[in-house]
Amino acid sequence: MSETPALAKATGETSTTLLIVSTREGVAGRVESSMRNAGHPVHAIWTSDLQEFEKTLRRTPADLVMCEKDMPRAAHTSVIAICKQIYPDMPVILLASELSVPNTLAALTAGAADLCAHDDAAALRHLELVVNRELGKFKNLRSLRHMQKRFVDFQARHQHISATTSDAMASLQEGILANVNLAFAHLLHYDSPHELVEQPLIDFIAVDQRARVKEKLRDLSNGKHSTGSLELDFIGRRGKVSATAKLFIGNDNGQSVIELLVPGDGSVKGALAVPPAAGRSSRTRFAEVIQAKPDNERAARSAMLAHIDGFDALERRIGYVQALEIKMEIARRLHTCLGPHDQSFAFSAGEESLLVQRDSYREIEQFAEAMVKQFSAQLFQTDRHEAHVTLTIAIHPLAGADAPDPVIAKLVDGVRQASAKGGDRVVIVSANPQGQQAEQDMVQRAAMVRRALEFNRLKVAYQSIASLEGDERRLFELMVRMVDDAGKEWQAAEFLPAAVQAKLMKLVDRWVIKRTLLAITRRAADEAATFFVKLSEDSLTQADALVEWLKTELGSITLRNDELVFQIQEVIVQDHVGKIAALSARLREMNIGLTIDHFGIGSSSAQLLEKIPVTFVKFHASFIQGFAEPNVQKRLTELVEASRQRSIKTIVSHVEDAHVMARLWQIGVNYIQGFHVQEPEVLQVSSEQVRA
Repeated sequence: MSETPALAKATGETSTTLLIVSTREGVAGRVESSMRNAGHPVHAIWTSDLQEFEKTLRRTPADLVMCEKDMPRAAHTSVIAICKQIYPDMPVILLASELSVPNTLAALTAGAADLCAHDDAAALRHLELVVNRELGKFKNLRSLRHMQKRFVDFQARHQHISATTSDAMASLQEGILANVNLAFAHLLHYDSPHELVEQPLIDFIAVDQRARVKEKLRDLSNGKHSTGSLELDFIGRRGKVSATAKLFIGNDNGQSVIELLVPGDGSVKGALAVPPAAGRSSRTRFAEVIQAKPDNERAARSAMLAHIDGFDALERRIGYVQALEIKMEIARRLHTCLGPHDQSFAFSAGEESLLVQRDSYREIEQFAEAMVKQFSAQLFQTDRHEAHVTLTIAIHPLAGADAPDPVIAKLVDGVRQASAKGGDRVVIVSANPQGQQAEQDMVQRAAMVRRALEFNRLKVAYQSIASLEGDERRLFELMVRMVDDAGKEWQAAEFLPAAVQAKLMKLVDRWVIKRTLLAITRRAADEAATFFVKLSEDSLTQADALVEWLKTELGSITLRNDELVFQIQEVIVQDHVGKIAALSARLREMNIGLTIDHFGIGSSSAQLLEKIPVTFVKFHASFIQGFAEPNVQKRLTELVEASRQRSIKTIVSHVEDAHVMARLWQIGVNYIQGFHVQEPEVLQVSSEQVRA
């Protein structure tokens, strides 16, 4: 796959990305050149491979796809299907050598946006107009999807606020209660909102006030007013409740409604408007989400408690009702900052509890730190007062289904102690800070591995394995590296343990194998080489799936004998002898060899060679680390001889001394590896360039 340089944005106009699938790179160049000459800033990406196309589409925000109609095996149908799966609204334009009604009809039937030619100026002008039309439609659809998502998110937030607020809220359609929240039900002393829905509001109004209320609602419905207030007496199950209701004109699924709100600020008179059960319900729900099993077990989750510093003093200074207004405004602003998977709950007079989910615990801390900083810079106002407040936020990372009481206790103690010492900061609380930090690090690194796999930020390095017998065949061990979001390169030992814990090793293995196969296919036909690739236990336990995947990846590729060799550690081999023996036979059918890595540390290492047909063994590093010991050299000599009798080649790694290398040659070792031979180097195996 190749790219043409993006047009310089001299006019400030945003560049359009065209993803073009064709057997000829010249087609992409002609289309891009024509569009640019017509004044359109476009950036064309060309590929001729379906797999490469799908990967590019997933990681590159393209605006339009073009595909040559006459590609082999009707590839255009696969391109259209891939687009429909990944970006259903993405327009696909098919390119043909000539236009005809049957061809156009076939293209539209297949799901393409249109069929265009590109062989002359008139055809290219037609293509330009079609591209402009489809880009406009796609832009509008993308905006519509975005607005729909925002609308759904707004509805969810509105429903959440309505369910948890102490304000009594109801919506009326032609005088009928269409929706009410729990606080409104409690206002009239009902246990559930469902008992009031579809009932006429007027039935709950004092008889002597019904005419006045009807007139007010009629004026609002007729558009005479958009807002208003109304003093009235509700008749609930326990008698009369006097209140002041605020009225608004709203919209529910395209129908005009009247929104009624009675603030829960203590201004309601009469029988108890919002019973204590309403407050306990919110805290109970917080406890429930703490102990609930998370939907996404790979995400980082934390419980939080946001504490308004000095709230008791604020109440005494400006009054309890005014302080409550500020608290409700803080809760509202906190809620607007939440992500799609976050939740908030009223906890106490000056505290809000939250359940926050992100890709990593560090992102959760950054979210809390941003909230503290944001609120310390804001001024909150009521109708009679203004106040500057700060927040202290306590965070308790959650490992899964946690017991809520200890979590809440630590949040309360942590946030109130920190607030008493000055507040305006974030504190982390945990039952086991050191263990929790280690777990956080593992989760964060696993998330980094997922992103590296998704955005193709893994790299392959190689280290030469030198022959002590003058073998002209070149041997390389492949080692995986990872580049994180900041561009830092990580060694395998720094991130693979997290990948193992998160069950990502199968994906890592297959990424490395695919890059190795690409490197093999691009080597010279007369250049003999062997590539050693480590195989994890995750892949081994799914050996049948691995073999079938390998057959698909190889396709028409025929590997030369031992051109690709898998390495499996001896400690893993000991646990799966029968499975590995069967796998070795199936790999041999594809000319793929097998190596026992970290060999020689078990009590029955030599016996393994009788049970499993392998091509190489690579000795554990401890043989070189203790090479000066006579018993170590004796053990190495015995295992080398056992391998030689079975025609198994031997490799000793971590060789850094010329004298040791000479002694290994005397013992009969076939190959050596280490910094004395060569340091690992990055192996470029992208679609653009391969070096080995």
